[in-house]
Amino acid sequence: RTIKPMIDFAAARPKGDVKVLIASFGGDPAATHAELLAGKSKVDCPVVSVPGGIGSSLVHRLGILSEDTDSNSVILDKQGRILSAISGLAPNKDGRTLINVVACQDENLVNAALEKGEIDKAKETILALAPPFNPDAVDAKGKKILKKPEISLAHLRARARVYQALGEIDLALADAEEVVQRQLGTDGGMSLRTDELNESEQLRDTILKLRVPSPKE
Repeated sequence: RTIKPMIDFAAARPKGDVKVLIASFGGDPAATHAELLAGKSKVDCPVVSVPGGIGSSLVHRLGILSEDTDSNSVILDKQGRILSAISGLAPNKDGRTLINVVACQDENLVNAALEKGEIDKAKETILALAPPFNPDAVDAKGKKILKKPEISLAHLRARARVYQALGEIDLALADAEEVVQRQLGTDGGMSLRTDELNESEQLRDTILKLRVPSPKE
């Protein structure tokens, strides 16, 4: 339930910058790979063996205490640093927690580019990851795409900031408002007002102050 969504997510990345590997705690990696290919989901990704298996000191430091392959997940950056480790009962339905971690890293990259004044770089990055929806778009068969894809909150926040930097205030405000409304829905379900909601409202209000009302308003 976690591996296949992550593989699909990695395949959809425009620059192919996310790689998925399966770490085996024991047995022959080649045999594990063959089993995955023969399974219902036909998972195809590299399989590596973890020296020491479940008894490895590194595995224990990550908090992985069992061989429950559905919940044991680790994200590393390009330098090999651990960004996130999930095990046991931690929520990670369909790999969503891992996907959100990657999206937050994308947001950090966009924000860093904006802070350096590299607006074109920030724009290229976020519009590749979260292209604006075209209501007239068609799929490979020429059929109109009616459903607007859901963009992560991290990508929406980053896109709002890029639009703000470009002076596209109405577009920035639309993204920021969507973030606030979706965050309200999440926080309301948890009966909790989070820091994320406060930050989202601050972003929306900052952009709102930049908006020039039309003559009809």
